[in-house]
Amino acid sequence: MNTRHLLAFVIVALTACTTAETTNTNALTSDYAAGEYLGCWSDDAARALPFFAAEDATMEPLVCRNLCTAAGYPYAGVQYSTQCFCGDSIGREQRPEEECQTPCYGNPYLACGGPWRNSIYYAPVAPPPVVRLYREPNWQGDYLELRTNTAFVGWDWNDQISSVYFPQPGLAITLHEHANYEGGRIYIAGSIPDLSIFSAIGTNWSDRASSVEVHRR
Repeated sequence: MNTRHLLAFVIVALTACTTAETTNTNALTSDYAAGEYLGCWSDDAARALPFFAAEDATMEPLVCRNLCTAAGYPYAGVQYSTQCFCGDSIGREQRPEEECQTPCYGNPYLACGGPWRNSIYYAPVAPPPVVRLYREPNWQGDYLELRTNTAFVGWDWNDQISSVYFPQPGLAITLHEHANYEGGRIYIAGSIPDLSIFSAIGTNWSDRASSVEVHRR
């Protein structure tokens, strides 16, 4: 190899190295603060993560993660710079990381998926708090467990609730006399062993409720 060919070989090698270093340096990264990063995943019109949480100019993985956690979903997917989707499972297929290199609007150094691509994070979600409505006073007998509003408790439980128990903090309820949250009502923010105690202030609520609103506190 003559001097001219040797010089050309060195220049090509240095250029290749420089290009590789530049590519690696410019690659967008995941956000460890948003949970366990599971990679780049495909999406379509049916949505791999069915709950649409937000489309926001401040979007980044941690913002999306917090929205999904608040909604009770363990999987959070950021897509196309500004969108956040949540779900109970991933669905679809994993794709190369190069397909999830759209910068986040909220932080251009982080990757926020791509067109029909989700950068997906996982963080376990604590089970939502519940309230237990017992058929008998003093939390005896069988019970109905609720996490969300119930417009009608069902014929088996209609006018059959005698005591209320909150296994975890964080909830309150409003009992309604009729279905669809109509009629008289009473707000309860703590466990009550016998709903008949409210007769002292006007209404005996034992065996009286037909619908229940569940409130987070």
